[in-house]
Formats: sequence, structure tokens, C-alpha cells
Amino acid sequence: MDSPFVNVVLFSVFWTIQIFVTKLGFLEGAEIIPFSVQSVIFVISPGRL
Repeated sequence: MDSPFVNVVLFSVFWTIQIFVTKLGFLEGAEIIPFSVQSVIFVISPGRL
């Protein structure tokens, strides 16, 4: 699980999910600033996976 390929794939999948969820949030009417702040806090929080 420590190969560079696996790391890149996991990184790409994680950001794909983040972008998808963000897009769904905006489509449902989320305000840009609060939703962006919430997304950033989720991304930088330790132990997210």
C-alpha cells in the first residue's frame, strides 16, 4: 500500500469525491463561503480516512 501508484490513485479518488460533493452542495443551494470553509476544515482535519 505504500507504492507511489497507490498513493496517487487514493489522492485522486479523494479529491474526485470532494469535488463531486462540493458540486452537489452548490446545486442544492449551499452558500459559497460557509460551504467552502466547511470543506477546507474537513480536508485538513487529521484522521479523516
